[in-house]
Amino acid sequence: MSTPISPLHEPYPRPPYLEHPYAGQLRVPVRPDLNGLTGPTPGAARGPQWRRTSHGRFVPAATPQSTEQLTLEAAFALPRSVWTRPDPVDGEQGGVIGWAALRWYGARWFDGALDGTEPITLATRGRTSRGRPGIAVCEDRFIGTDFTRSLGIPMATPTAATWHAAAHADNVWAATRILDMAAYDGLIDLAAFAEYVTRKVTWTGVPQVREALTLASANSWSPQETTTRLVWVLLAGLPPVLPNCPVFDERRRLLAVVDLLEPISGLVVEYDGRHHLDLDQRHLDIGRHEELLAHGLRPLVVVSRDLDQPHELAHRFRMAYAARLDEMPRRRWTLERPPGWTVRHPSRLRAQRLLSAG
Repeated sequence: MSTPISPLHEPYPRPPYLEHPYAGQLRVPVRPDLNGLTGPTPGAARGPQWRRTSHGRFVPAATPQSTEQLTLEAAFALPRSVWTRPDPVDGEQGGVIGWAALRWYGARWFDGALDGTEPITLATRGRTSRGRPGIAVCEDRFIGTDFTRSLGIPMATPTAATWHAAAHADNVWAATRILDMAAYDGLIDLAAFAEYVTRKVTWTGVPQVREALTLASANSWSPQETTTRLVWVLLAGLPPVLPNCPVFDERRRLLAVVDLLEPISGLVVEYDGRHHLDLDQRHLDIGRHEELLAHGLRPLVVVSRDLDQPHELAHRFRMAYAARLDEMPRRRWTLERPPGWTVRHPSRLRAQRLLSAG
């Protein structure tokens, strides 16, 4: 019978994985041990039963390579000083940063490790550290309070992780999606994040993050919704829309929480993902749209193929908006909410529970 692998190898503290939702799936990379008690023997480490994760560290080869597991393995590639220093010190602290840190905190829409499209980034300010396949090294300027220990792992705070991901995004649209989705899971507050950005006058990506902040919304519930909104505002040049807006009838009964609403014209834009192809869901969608039409709203459906042709979609938006202004049926809907009415947001609640556990 094989001996259980223990993470108790100095100088690395044992992370409290029992509190992590992926506790049963994560394996801590260990060093070889001559007696095979705290890790594989040197000979076994060279065999097919073990997989090397970083310099001198291994996990069993059968360990599932989830995003969280790969993030954990990448963290053990950080310099020894990052693990051993007890308190954050400006210029001498680091950790996992960017999208992988956001994913670690429970963010739903951040995952680029499994298909190899995005490396896991390690911040090692003041240190030289070599990257390897799947790992990138960032030496941007940070301060000690930008890092913390999350479930025992050196990790950028949600704010610093969001900053890095948005600052290094391919363009403003991608940066806006990052801000929206970090806010979606309750990992940042956009107003507090804007104040954080004011302190980064000369840092990489400042203009892009500032522009993204002018476009970001705390109420977008998917990257596709954000892209649809940006097509509407930036390419079509139409008035701002309200994302995930609850709409009520004249008796203050909820009609729907629509993806995007232009409140003057009553034009509703709904993004339909793959699950809307299900027959039961399609039945519900048809009834929902008929209800909106009956109350003077005009639904307009967008699918993923539309987002691949943004300029054509922008033209479609402009045409629908102009036609809507010409007809303007009787308004039998309102945005006024009944007393005490709130939208439940389970994603934010889940993220907050995970953050508090750290």
